[in-house]
Amino acid sequence: MRISRIQLAGLAVAIAGAGGAAQEAAADDLTITTATTTPVVTSNAANASPGDVTIASTGSITIDAGETAVTIDSNNDVTNSGRIASNNADDVIAIWANGGFSGTITNNGAVNLFEDNTISDTDSDGDLDGVLAVGTNRHGIFINGAFTGDIINSASGDITVEGNNSSAITLNGPLTGNITNDGDIGISGGNSYGILIDGAVSGDVISTGTIGVRGENSSAIRVNEQIGGELSINGIYTVSGYLSNQLPSNQATLEPSDVLQSGAAIDVRASVDGGVTIEGLGVEDDEDDDGDSTNDEADDNDTAQILVFGSSPAVLLRADAGNILLGQNEFGFGLHNRGVLTTNGLYDGISSTGFRVEGLAGNTVTVSGGITNDRAINSIAREANAYVISIGDGAIVSQILNRDRLLSNVVSDGADTAYGVYLEGGATSSLVNGGTISAELLGEQGDAVAIFDGSNSLASITNRGTIRARVAPTDDDPSDEIVPVATGDEVAIDVSASTINVLIEQLPDVPFTDDDAVDDDEDNRPLTQIVGDVRFGSG
Repeated sequence: MRISRIQLAGLAVAIAGAGGAAQEAAADDLTITTATTTPVVTSNAANASPGDVTIASTGSITIDAGETAVTIDSNNDVTNSGRIASNNADDVIAIWANGGFSGTITNNGAVNLFEDNTISDTDSDGDLDGVLAVGTNRHGIFINGAFTGDIINSASGDITVEGNNSSAITLNGPLTGNITNDGDIGISGGNSYGILIDGAVSGDVISTGTIGVRGENSSAIRVNEQIGGELSINGIYTVSGYLSNQLPSNQATLEPSDVLQSGAAIDVRASVDGGVTIEGLGVEDDEDDDGDSTNDEADDNDTAQILVFGSSPAVLLRADAGNILLGQNEFGFGLHNRGVLTTNGLYDGISSTGFRVEGLAGNTVTVSGGITNDRAINSIAREANAYVISIGDGAIVSQILNRDRLLSNVVSDGADTAYGVYLEGGATSSLVNGGTISAELLGEQGDAVAIFDGSNSLASITNRGTIRARVAPTDDDPSDEIVPVATGDEVAIDVSASTINVLIEQLPDVPFTDDDAVDDDEDNRPLTQIVGDVRFGSG
């Protein structure tokens, strides 16, 4: 999904000197200390010579439609500690890097590409009306072509972009270096991204900050090209395509524009050599949860929190343009969750999915070392299905290992289903549970299924924790003295479609010491039990 130069037409670069808004920091470097509306380029930073460009905390560049604030067209660094801004301006870029050059891009300040657009309840029907963004093609940092150097949005950095087909950081060519986001990113608009990787990255992509995204088909992080290192996620992520993330009193008044669907929070469609890790506390609160060899420092317990409103997954692994491979992280897993993930369809009829792995059109996704959950994944839906981990055709996942909580919850008056682990297709030979896999449906007609295998590949299920399915009837009118009766099924394990031999073992709990040699959660371990029906096939 590369963005062509034609699409970026109009992003003109005004080549000009620093004027009265700048002072020299070194012989050919440029430091902007006051407000200016004049774009700058590194090839002509100062003294008609190339140099580094720094926007000091007192400095700012305000740009208009079709302009780029800072262009890298030489081997130099750019640092923003001030502010780069635009308002109601399309085709704008705060920092643009041409291919073929090197440097470090650091944002310590603010990038604010705003527009005057508000949404309100214009027809007084109890829900919001309008669109999340009007303008288009606005980008914070844009790398166009092969570039060498790191891209950094530091802990003090704030990139806020309001616009469709826009982004905070876009890599549109191969990068020899790393991408790091420790700051705040805010995106409002359709088909937009917090971080869009359309070029291969030789190093790591690490995001520990906050990314908030609102818009149809928009994602916090989208990976379309290979990452040579790891994809490491921490911080707080909220993703939604809805105009409002709160239920109105009457859903019948909702219009199609109210319930547009975002993209996945973390959308991976290319190989990641070092695996995908959702960072966090893990199963236990140990002395060194973040693995930095320093015990109990202030950030030791920082845990990723990902919240998605709508039907898109929190994490999507999809091969749609060739086979992809997730290598193993430091713990030996291709996809590893140590954080807290919650997906919520919110509105009636909108399904919910935590993890989804699939290959399309004959392509495959191989997750080396399998999928491991060491914290919590919650999937919630109303009048629709919910899936915590969903495996589709083309997915090659050798093992699913759960050591904490996989929780599926559905509220429905209809024949919907709460699924914990849902193997629709692909190849998953082993499932090991040392935590809790729970599927719960509140209603009368729907089903709860903790583990379902429709792939005919699951050969071994080992349980040392709790596998539970529960259907609880709801009473819409307690005054009528009619006691509701649930007719839905409570199925702990369903391998009824299997024609292969399936081994189901229930074994005593084994202490798990997580990141150190001490079993800190021995008093909070789930019971070793299977609650619900077990359905076998012909294997």
